[in-house]
Amino acid sequence: MARHPLRLGALDFGFTSATVQHAQVPHLTVEAARHADALGFSRYWLGEHHHGSAPFGPSPETLLPALAALTRRLHVGVGAVLLNYYRPLKVASHFKLVESLFPGRVDLGIGRGQADNPRSHRALTGQELVPGSLADEGAYAQSLEELMAFLGDGFPEGHALYGAACPKLPAPQVWMCGGRTAGTLAARVGAAFCLSLFHGPVSPDPAVVEHYLTHFQPRAPGDTPRVMLAVAGTCVEDAAGAERAREGWKEFRFYPPTIVGTGARWRDEAEVLRERYAADELLVLDIARPHEDRLASMSRLAEAFV
Repeated sequence: MARHPLRLGALDFGFTSATVQHAQVPHLTVEAARHADALGFSRYWLGEHHHGSAPFGPSPETLLPALAALTRRLHVGVGAVLLNYYRPLKVASHFKLVESLFPGRVDLGIGRGQADNPRSHRALTGQELVPGSLADEGAYAQSLEELMAFLGDGFPEGHALYGAACPKLPAPQVWMCGGRTAGTLAARVGAAFCLSLFHGPVSPDPAVVEHYLTHFQPRAPGDTPRVMLAVAGTCVEDAAGAERAREGWKEFRFYPPTIVGTGARWRDEAEVLRERYAADELLVLDIARPHEDRLASMSRLAEAFV
């Protein structure tokens, strides 16, 4: 039996060249999303960050209606909403409303990350950042359960939040984003799983995905597990382009990119990742700068995969 083609999505953190004004970035984001839509990409996600270099970083969800309205079939989403900083009711209400406007095209990615500096954390919470304070898996899991309840049928009678008002609107597709904890929780709540390959110095153990697949508990009839890999890299024409991209990426202080190379190299390495992690989609954070180079990379990726 022939395997279906590996789907391709885009992840945008709003990182730009130093010469680009912040006011330009949302417009460049719209342009990139429309380009992805025309090329046949599956989805376009925006990242939440609080470091100041990405103007939409603190509230990427506000851009989703514009991206959806200005594209034809692209799924749009946030990857990921930092749930530790928000009340589940607010998150559920916002994403259900956007989903009602663009049925079947909205993704809600959930992550456990934290603000990039202590001052941002204090501005978000009113409290000082205590090392390890956001690592409480129990509190995070409880927030996730509340979120899933608000996205679904609510709480049973007798629950402390029974009767809390939440719009009776369709829910978006929920993705748990991250590593081991995300996979475990995704299986528990019946969500899709986006495994990041660029947030750590070593590749995640495939057992993370195996656990998700074998322990997946469908939330509704017909629900099936889904695995997507978040990778960082860019598709270039030659070695010189690869070197430029790697040098530019260093300023953002992330771990080394996953794949940097030609379309042929991307196909080969993506197939290895697909086999290793049982994934059927790549979500690509393109590291190319300037903006025109990123658009060109997306075109090469589409030629290689779509």
